[in-house]
Amino acid sequence: MTAALSGATDPAESDGFAGAALALARAARYVPGMRWRSPLAGLVIIAGLVLYVIAVVSLADFVPDHILAETVYYLVAGIVWIWPAVSVIGWARRDEGSDVG
Repeated sequence: MTAALSGATDPAESDGFAGAALALARAARYVPGMRWRSPLAGLVIIAGLVLYVIAVVSLADFVPDHILAETVYYLVAGIVWIWPAVSVIGWARRDEGSDVG
């Protein structure tokens, strides 16, 4: 149904894909609370995880060739990355105006 037939004056109010895309584009222009820290934190986390995976895989050569040792190694390595990621996310969420450490 077109905007003219439905009586909608705004193309975003129409039922079509173009109206939905326009409404999404309008909503994406302003994201409340979005600061420079959020995209930077995202990039830091992605880059950090890539480097972390490379390090974990490289160090895996030094783990004894035993199923229990490998299981413990990968379980610990699979959990350890969470602490730095949470720290980066916390930094990104921190109010830019405060100097709380």
